[in-house]
Amino acid sequence: MRRVFYVGVLYLLFNALYCIPAFAADWEVYPPDVREAALDRQDIEDDISFEEWQDQVASSSVASRSNAFRSSEPPSLYSSYTPYDSSISTTVIQYMSDVLPKLGNVSYVLFRSGQYTYRLVYADDLQYVNGVFSSPGADYISYDSRDYQWYSGTEGSFTLRTNGYIVYSDIGDYPVLARDSMYLYAVMFLGVIFLLFTLYRSFFNPGRVVI
Repeated sequence: MRRVFYVGVLYLLFNALYCIPAFAADWEVYPPDVREAALDRQDIEDDISFEEWQDQVASSSVASRSNAFRSSEPPSLYSSYTPYDSSISTTVIQYMSDVLPKLGNVSYVLFRSGQYTYRLVYADDLQYVNGVFSSPGADYISYDSRDYQWYSGTEGSFTLRTNGYIVYSDIGDYPVLARDSMYLYAVMFLGVIFLLFTLYRSFFNPGRVVI
């Protein structure tokens, strides 16, 4: 009888273990949200009801007019440069020399602003004092040798510290840009005058036409 009793107990025990399956559960702990924690602490401290807490969280916001205003004048530009430590391409010098007569009676400074960029800044009130070019309102023409593009625009307030580097300017102790086009026009004008004078003399001295 005792053996049968033990067998019955083991049978019931096995049935109980079979009916209760075992699961392996993975858990991850997430830190509480700061806003939720703050609201929870506020609920505990203030001891308010759920309806009052819901009204506070879901309360409608009221929009107010901004005190921003539009300035009547646009912000002024400011440019400060130091020339790049290298020479200026002869192609750029030739181009700037040809463009310069079209700018009118202005002062200018040509410098290399980067490894691939050149800049001609000009203005009526361009000044040079102690190695520094400056102007409160200047314009520019620039060239980028990487894409072979020319650009022009408003420079704004301009400052250039030469630091002994190579620049071209009509003010200060620096070389000027050769106005080759003006010289060419002058030579052509003198040539036309000489030709007209020779033709004029030929009409009054038929036997002494010398060209």
